[in-house]
Amino acid sequence: MLRRAAFAALTLALAATAGSAEAQRTAWQIDDGTAVRFVCQGPQVESAAEGRFSSVNARLEMDPTELQTARGAVQVLLASITTDLGGWDAMFRAAPFLALDEHPRATFELLAVEGAERLRPGRWTRLRLRGRMTVKGTMREVEVPARARWTAAEGDEPERVELRARFRIDWDDYDIAVPDGWTRNFAGDRARVDVVLKLRRAAPAAE
Repeated sequence: MLRRAAFAALTLALAATAGSAEAQRTAWQIDDGTAVRFVCQGPQVESAAEGRFSSVNARLEMDPTELQTARGAVQVLLASITTDLGGWDAMFRAAPFLALDEHPRATFELLAVEGAERLRPGRWTRLRLRGRMTVKGTMREVEVPARARWTAAEGDEPERVELRARFRIDWDDYDIAVPDGWTRNFAGDRARVDVVLKLRRAAPAAE
């Protein structure tokens, strides 16, 4: 009887701990300063197209002290492309090889965070983000190197997390057939993507 009572107490304690950890995983939303930039690359590039996407959305749930619980997704509206040359913007939006009318968004779905178990306030931490990248309707599992910094709440200021990542997208991997000739001279074979994702803890919903 004593053993059963002890086992029951242990089970309840573990359940309470798990519930507490789950309760700490809360929603985070995009903050000012978020940016997704790109520069096209390749051996045939003579004048590389480069710019940014002005429309970035995210739905993320995480606890900075329990990174293995983090889940969510980031979406980029590809038609929000802005470069130094307006002609490139119009060309990219209308390009048949991108098919933006049919596939307007690129998405990264977060499956796991590796490399560290937690973030520490005020310190940059190196991470590996495992997830699914979808571009032009083609999905691939990818691993993205990143670093993140957590700023704890202070006064009226909410908790914030800044995440920075750099990775490469090869057009062939996503069935993006860039035509040879002048188009490939600036679109190349791939793009380097630089992400600055700034998040703040979402305010709790009003009861």
